[in-house]
Amino acid sequence: MNGPGRRPHRHTIEEWLAQPEERRLELIDGYLLEKAFSDEPHAGAQAALIAEL
Repeated sequence: MNGPGRRPHRHTIEEWLAQPEERRLELIDGYLLEKAFSDEPHAGAQAALIAEL
């Protein structure tokens, strides 16, 4: 646990790459965050946009 005035550990790209893919993590500003699963309307819109590009 971090005490007063201590900064939380910021993860590196090496730490992120060492994580198992099943964890579905993103590295954002030094923090490991779980990726959200897309819902059906979002996934469809995303696929349509990719097809257009």
